[in-house]
Amino acid sequence: MKCPLCHTATEIKIVDGEKLVHCPACGAVKDINPNSGNVIWMKNGRVTLAEEDVKQQQQKHLKRYGFI
Repeated sequence: MKCPLCHTATEIKIVDGEKLVHCPACGAVKDINPNSGNVIWMKNGRVTLAEEDVKQQQQKHLKRYGFI
């Protein structure tokens, strides 16, 4: 699997009995959004990429303001 931020090969680490997908180049970590259940990428404690969440939010916005 490649990191979507820097396109470097990721590695799987086991921390406290949990598998973490970690990018050794940029330090991004793959996680799951507890609210939506979608995959997010975090770096330095901040969300850097949440593709599915952004798509869902755009659809809600378009529906709310009458574009759909």
